[in-house]
Amino acid sequence: MSAHLCSSDHFDLIVSIWDELQTGSPYFSRDAVLRSPECMNLGGSLNALRSCLILENVRSLMARYPNDFKEMFEPAVDLLMQSRFEFCHEPTAWVAQSQWAMITSPVKGYRYQSCEHSGWDSSLASRVCTEIEQMILHRISMLTDREEAAWSNYKRPVQHTGPVRLSALLN
Repeated sequence: MSAHLCSSDHFDLIVSIWDELQTGSPYFSRDAVLRSPECMNLGGSLNALRSCLILENVRSLMARYPNDFKEMFEPAVDLLMQSRFEFCHEPTAWVAQSQWAMITSPVKGYRYQSCEHSGWDSSLASRVCTEIEQMILHRISMLTDREEAAWSNYKRPVQHTGPVRLSALLN
């Protein structure tokens, strides 16, 4: 595997998704997560949770690239951790519209970029990713319309009839 430093927007999106999914969920763990020692050490807020996600991503980079971390990633990490990059709620409408694939993709991407170190499985960030997946599965299991329970929607493309001009494809 590889490890890559996720963007500030990516961290905001994961926290926003987790926070939005908490509403109406039997997995409601907002207080437990925000009051966890990892989160409390950073302030016990959504911004602190965002910082926890960043730190797990950084631990993965340090484990994967121990000789190059300081040169390759430290300036970007310092910038991400500055107070001017505080959590910015990114309402997605994905939860309300049941666009589950749109939610799981950034979570899977974050997990892939952050799981390279030995402490990942017991980390708060891993727990948040797992909770997001559990909350999505719970919502899908509660749907009565099985069509809505699909992870993604697919419509067969309309088959084009007639000649195709190369210039039309290039525009």
